[in-house]
Amino acid sequence: MRNVGIILFLFENYFILILTASHYEEKLIRTLLNEANYSKKVRPSSVVIIDFRLVFNQIINMIEKEQIMVSNVFVDQKWIDSRLMWNRSEYDNLTLLRIPASMLWYPDTFLYNTADNTGYLIPQESQNMVINNDGLVVWPMPLAHLRTRCRMGIRHFPFDEQSCEMLPDYAPNNEWKLLAVKQTIREQEFANWIEKDPFYEINFTVLIRRKPLQAIYNTVVPALMLTILTLVSFFIPFAQEMQIGKVIFDTQFVG
Repeated sequence: MRNVGIILFLFENYFILILTASHYEEKLIRTLLNEANYSKKVRPSSVVIIDFRLVFNQIINMIEKEQIMVSNVFVDQKWIDSRLMWNRSEYDNLTLLRIPASMLWYPDTFLYNTADNTGYLIPQESQNMVINNDGLVVWPMPLAHLRTRCRMGIRHFPFDEQSCEMLPDYAPNNEWKLLAVKQTIREQEFANWIEKDPFYEINFTVLIRRKPLQAIYNTVVPALMLTILTLVSFFIPFAQEMQIGKVIFDTQFVG
């Protein structure tokens, strides 16, 4: 019975600690997101510096006919929102919060050369953002599936290289080898835009090279074998020619 009493006592204390932490967290969220002090429709009054990080994860496909690169990437954005600062000593040393992204302001980030109808990077409905007591907001976007425009030239196929604008966690592709990912930042101004502040364009250039053996095995070798079989069929008797013709037809149909 003594052991049972100790277990119940520890469980009750643990339960009280959870309730206490939850109480301070709920109180802090109500204070920070009070409509009198905060609105997600209004950006911070001071200049917001965005820390933008893109991790190229995997090339899914290169659609040469449509000039499109399909890839998976991780995107992280961080910024300081002075409206979301608090003194942690007043909230039981609480240093961070996880709040649904739908309740917070976040910057408009647009994928300029998208191949889809919309290029805005927006959080998912169930996604949370992490807020530190110094006002640092972290938006860790999960794996994003991007379709971007990429001008391709296949003049040197299957030994071609492509440079697409749009690594440690990169997953290799059987057909394409990743050579480099370069990043540049350019300032853009639009004369007809309402606001006078400039826009900043972050340009990621992905340099890839086709693996020739993959293309040779999948394209050149089958085509060469079919050509040889077709030429051989002209030098054999008619009955055997019909059989070889059937083999060639079946091979093309399966391919």
